[in-house]
Amino acid sequence: MKIDHNYLKKLLEACQASEKPTFDIEDLKAAGFDYNDLDFEFHMAILADKRFIQQDDCDGGFGLTRSVDGFLSWSALLLRLTASGHDFLDTVQNPEVGSKTKAAAKKVGGVGFDLFLQIAEAEAKRFAVANLGLPFYEVIQHEPGDAFDPEIVGLFASIGIKKGKPFAPDDRMKSILTDAIGVANATARAIVFAPRDDRVKFYSDRQWATAFIRGSYAFYDKGERMLDARTLFHYYATGITPAMANSTPGTGSAYAYATRDSKGEYLDGAKTYKITLPAPIPAKQFWSFMVYDGQTRSMLETDQKLAGLDSNDKNIKSNPNGSVTVWFAPEPPAGQETNWVQTIPGKGWNTLLRLYGPLEPWFDKTWKPGDFELVN
Repeated sequence: MKIDHNYLKKLLEACQASEKPTFDIEDLKAAGFDYNDLDFEFHMAILADKRFIQQDDCDGGFGLTRSVDGFLSWSALLLRLTASGHDFLDTVQNPEVGSKTKAAAKKVGGVGFDLFLQIAEAEAKRFAVANLGLPFYEVIQHEPGDAFDPEIVGLFASIGIKKGKPFAPDDRMKSILTDAIGVANATARAIVFAPRDDRVKFYSDRQWATAFIRGSYAFYDKGERMLDARTLFHYYATGITPAMANSTPGTGSAYAYATRDSKGEYLDGAKTYKITLPAPIPAKQFWSFMVYDGQTRSMLETDQKLAGLDSNDKNIKSNPNGSVTVWFAPEPPAGQETNWVQTIPGKGWNTLLRLYGPLEPWFDKTWKPGDFELVN
């Protein structure tokens, strides 16, 4: 049976649509899926294989039992969409990214699912770059004149991108704009990975940083539009919603990112690090680490094929005092396989710590995650 990527996308969207942190097959039935259908069985297994969904208590399976005579039965187990599932869905929900991903896969005569995921990530990056570069004039032409902030419209107008007028830069202007894109990319990268703004530091005595300076999704501060703060967030994470910057205790999600170890050195994929989250970790639902490639800013591609871990995995070991130590290295340290995230020699990396349902100690900063410690 072949994977139907459209079916997978619709299935993930139905999982995401749940008003609760969890869902079960009855919720999916209400969304129009027939759990007696072979397509449903097959594609649910794919989502479980890729850890896009899993049981809320992290046990294996997703509720399907097959008897020796082939009879199927379903249990209404509580399932949830994992961080990896959310990330993949966010990527393919973009119409342009989705259509180009499918076109690229079709062009090479069909691809395996792992390669499909890689193509989707690549197309997402191309989309972001394209919409910050020369082809943005097409967006200006198709959208209403007041669809963007006047400041942004004015910036594009200053280089000849105006609604209702052709954008036809000559060779000289193309050269200037191409150089400008290179400078802008380097500037944005420096703002993310070597920020000069002290407000980026989430803790004064830690390497953890926030992409939500002043907690504003619009990047306002006393009448000021914080331009570097806006650049930092969108270069690192691309998309934003008001809820992302407006979490309250026990609801939503909270984020912090790290690019350096405890000594201030950039994280190196060839080295071994450990980090400890003190107990109790202030997450009502769960916490997760996701690892990103320092160059592409996409999830780091490794043989582990997870790009991180989260606390819903019941195999994660806690320390005797309840804290959790996680290891980041090319190979798992002996005895630490369940608490290990793979990195790649020759690649810099960074990580995003997510707390789902963050609790008060996160907000008042009485709880602090450790820094990444280099292990010799």
